[in-house]
Amino acid sequence: MNFINSTRQQLNILLMIALMILSPLLSAQNKAVSISANDELNFGMISNENGTCRMNDQGILSGLNGQTCMGTGTSASFQLSGTKYYSIFILVAGGSSNGVSLTPVIVGASSRVLDNKGKSTLNIVGDLVLNNVSEGSLSLSYSVSVNYE
Repeated sequence: MNFINSTRQQLNILLMIALMILSPLLSAQNKAVSISANDELNFGMISNENGTCRMNDQGILSGLNGQTCMGTGTSASFQLSGTKYYSIFILVAGGSSNGVSLTPVIVGASSRVLDNKGKSTLNIVGDLVLNNVSEGSLSLSYSVSVNYE
């Protein structure tokens, strides 16, 4: 009986120590993930030929399916900020207007861990699909969503 009480007391002490250590971690509030834009996605000047203009992760353009774009564009760059070391998941969705569709592509993994300062850089490239487009300047929208996993 004495041995059981002693073991129970030791377990209670260990449980209290564990709670003291874990309590600040469990009660820490997550900061919302914030996104700030550094650079806009820019394909530059391309022809109005039907087809796809693809930007790779270095910004190099290549034409597919009849599109003859070439050269270098600018990938979009965003600074993500939140709680350090937390896992995040990133989603992107494209848009279209006047015969042009944008399919954004995340450079690197869509699932990542924020660094010791709670930061990560997100770069986005993608495909522009042109279908019977008139000449001129065009802006397209796309969305970026970042969530804690």
